[in-house]
Order: sequence, then structure tokens, then C-alpha cells
Amino acid sequence: FPDFTLRHPDGFAVLVEVVGFYTPEYLRGKLAALRVAAARPLVVCIDDSLSAGDGEIPGAVLRFTKRIDAGALLDAADRLRLASERP
Repeated sequence: FPDFTLRHPDGFAVLVEVVGFYTPEYLRGKLAALRVAAARPLVVCIDDSLSAGDGEIPGAVLRFTKRIDAGALLDAADRLRLASERP
């Protein structure tokens, strides 16, 4: 964890986790790890076919079907960066 990290040239970093499948046990463990990591900027990419509600998932949620839209992921990361700059 995380699957990868996006880094802006200004040094801002966003953790990215991809959840494309799960068993109930896997999801419980994943959600626990995400809650710990949520203190840092986090985007969770979750397959639309999964029944987990966005409210259960800490961080910004980006839903996808079959593939993650790179532009949407970069936009989500940039929104987190801009939000961190606000007082």
C-alpha cells in the first residue's frame, strides 16, 4: 500500500490505491489500511461493480469501469493539492 504515488513538481504527493476486486475479508483489511492512510492525501480508485459505498471509503473516491481514466485521476489529485493550499 499504496499501489502508487503521484507527485506534483511542487513536492505535493497523493497516494493512489486501486480496488478492482475483493472478498469480504480483503475489503475489511483494505478499509482498515485506508483509514490509517487517510491522514495523507489519498485517491481510491474503485471498480463500479463493487458494492462498497463511497461513504465507507476514506479519501477521494474515483469510480471506474474496466479502466481508470488517467485524466480523471490527475484531476482528483489536483483537487486534493489545491484543497491542501487553502487556509
